[in-house]
Amino acid sequence: MRQDYLISVIVPIYNVGKYLHKCVDSILQQSYTNLEIILVDDGSTDGCGKICDDYQRIDSRIKVVHKSNGGLVSARKAGAIAASGDYVVNVDGDDWVEEEYFENFARALHSYKPDIVYSTKHYKDYNNHSDIIKVNLLDQKEMYRIYSGAYGFPRCEESNVTYGLWLVCVERRLYVQIQNSVNDRIIHCEDVSCIMRLMARTDRVHFIDEGGYHYVQRNDSLTHTKRRFTDIVLWDTLNDLEQLGISPNSGFQKVITGMCGIIKLSTEFGRLQKKEYNYLFPYSDVKKGSSLVVYGAGSLGKQIIGYILESKEYCLMAWVDAKEQSEINGIGIKPVESILGMRYDKIIVATVKKHLMDDMCSTLEALGICKQEISTLDYDLLSTLMETQ
Repeated sequence: MRQDYLISVIVPIYNVGKYLHKCVDSILQQSYTNLEIILVDDGSTDGCGKICDDYQRIDSRIKVVHKSNGGLVSARKAGAIAASGDYVVNVDGDDWVEEEYFENFARALHSYKPDIVYSTKHYKDYNNHSDIIKVNLLDQKEMYRIYSGAYGFPRCEESNVTYGLWLVCVERRLYVQIQNSVNDRIIHCEDVSCIMRLMARTDRVHFIDEGGYHYVQRNDSLTHTKRRFTDIVLWDTLNDLEQLGISPNSGFQKVITGMCGIIKLSTEFGRLQKKEYNYLFPYSDVKKGSSLVVYGAGSLGKQIIGYILESKEYCLMAWVDAKEQSEINGIGIKPVESILGMRYDKIIVATVKKHLMDDMCSTLEALGICKQEISTLDYDLLSTLMETQ
C-alpha cells in the first residue's frame, strides 16, 4: 500500500481514561502508517493528560496538546491548528478503529483525489455486541446525488446517513478553515454543523463502502441540559450557509432545520412538553394519564423515559428494546417479546429514523399487536418544532 499522503489523526480527549488506551492503540496498529497522531487533552482531570504524554514518549508520530477545558469544538480546533498532514481524520477518545480504517481512506485518496472521503459504514459498540450501521445505497452516483452539497440532502428521517466527523477524511486546508468557523458553544451535534459547511464548499466527495470505526455507546444520564444549544447549531450553521450565498430553500437549509428539530427532540424532550398539551409531544395519540410501554433504548428512548419518570403524568409499564441490555441508569430493559400479556394503553416507538420505525412497527405487528396500540412520532407535528422555538 502506497504511503504518499500524511494523514493527521485528531483525537479530542476529556476524561475518557477508561477507553483511551484502546483508542490510541488501535491507531498505532494501523496498516497505513504515514500518520500524524494529535492527542488533544481538553483539561482532563482523570489522568488522561499523563496517558497522552506516555504515548508521546514511545511513538514519534504522536503530538500532544494540553489545553484548558473548552469543549469538543474547541479541542478539535486545537488539533486542527497543530495538524500538518495532507488530510485530517477525527477519532473520538472513547472510540476505536479497525486495523485498515485509514488504509481504506488512503486507497480512495490515491484513486480519486477528492477533497472528502466519506465512509458509509460504522459500528455501534454496546457492552456485549456491536451493530453495523450502513447506508443502504450502494450505487456510488446515487449516493453522491443524494448526499453531496451540489444536490442537497434527503429528509433526515428517510436517511440513515450518519453526520459524524469521525467518518470523513478531509483535505487539511479545507478542514481547518471550516472547523475554525464552528461556534465553540455548540455541544450537541457539532459534527452536523461542520459537515454541512464542508459539503457546501466542495463537490469533490467520494463515498466508500468500507467501514471500521467503532462508536462506543456509553450509558449517560437519561436527561440532558435544558439550555438551547440546538438553536445555536441551527442559527450558526444557517448564517454560515447564507453568507456563502446558499438559498434559504436549498436542501442544506431544509436538512439542517430538520436535523436540529430531531436533535432537539432527542436532547431536550422534557422542555418541549407544554402545559396546554393533552398529549405527549410529538406523539399526538398518546394522551396524558396513559399507561405506556416505551420501545427503544437510544437517545430518544432515554429522554422519554426520563420525562415520564420526572413528570408523573404518564404510567410507565415497561421499557423494551431489541438489543440485550440489563439496565440503563438503574432502569431494567426487557426484550420486546415481554410486551405480550402486559396491560397498557400505547406502545411508543422511540426513534426518529423512518426506516428503523418501520422495522420496529413490523416487529410489533409480527407479535400480534394491532396498529391502534402502536404510537409513532407525528412528523407533521415535528416539522413545526423549529418554527415555534
